[in-house]
Amino acid sequence: MSGAHLSEEELQQYILDRPACTPEDIAHLDGCPDCQAQVAAYGLLMEGLSQQPAPVFGFDVSAIVMGQLAESAERRVERPSWWATAALILLVTAVPAWLFRKSAYYVFTDISAVFLYLILAAAGVFVLLRVLHLIKRYQQIINIINK
Repeated sequence: MSGAHLSEEELQQYILDRPACTPEDIAHLDGCPDCQAQVAAYGLLMEGLSQQPAPVFGFDVSAIVMGQLAESAERRVERPSWWATAALILLVTAVPAWLFRKSAYYVFTDISAVFLYLILAAAGVFVLLRVLHLIKRYQQIINIINK
């Protein structure tokens, strides 16, 4: 005997699936009273757990969650944020287009840095608003589930 005891996992495996244990583990258990005592304790624990009735919920969790999600969808109204985002993008692109309408050829052939930055700003605002919308929607769903 090496003096090293079996791990908790090896002891539990001996109780649950004895043929899967290695011959060294079985040999150790035959000669070690400490491990035999732990195996006996695990055996009592497993027997007691097997005699317990299976837990049963008094309600259907999936039906409750799906019902709350359906109620949320019915209560949801058209959000103006999508239209506000589209209007903001139109405004950010239309103002420079109107300002540079007489020199449209030069604007589109040699885009100025200001116009490029305005386009990038509009795209950034759009992405930011969409991310905020996703975060808000995620929080609403989590609140519905937690009710």
